[in-house]
Amino acid sequence: MTLVHADYSHDGGWERNDFEKSIRSDIVSGEEVIPVLDPRNSQYLVIRFPNSIEVSFGQALVDGPGPDLYVGENGCKNFLLYVTDGTGQEVLIAHHPCAANLKEHRQYRLIEFDLAGHDLPFTPKAVRLEVMGGSIPGHQLHTLCARVGH
Repeated sequence: MTLVHADYSHDGGWERNDFEKSIRSDIVSGEEVIPVLDPRNSQYLVIRFPNSIEVSFGQALVDGPGPDLYVGENGCKNFLLYVTDGTGQEVLIAHHPCAANLKEHRQYRLIEFDLAGHDLPFTPKAVRLEVMGGSIPGHQLHTLCARVGH
């Protein structure tokens, strides 16, 4: 995974927190975020509105049987998920709202998305997650994964 673009203008970086502790951890930015997004890691990034993260996976994203994109989060937050060519072209794959009545604070969920049915006028090479409004402390992103070609 490679960081393509990081928009953290609102707070100068992202907080890195630990699932095991409820204490605030350090601020990370740039390539430091990549190890945090490892699914085997017990940490997550706190991304506040209106910030975003875009990562590539070294190969083109492909549509296969079942889900092709995965977002692991701690809690339920509003976000937009795009696939991009890594140089500015993008297609919105999902607007993932979180119902106000859900009580999922601090509950881990893995959300699946499929590329099937999306008309992509370019070869998708990256994924961008853009945080919409929501509760404090922000979107608690644990995992961002994609199916890629060989």
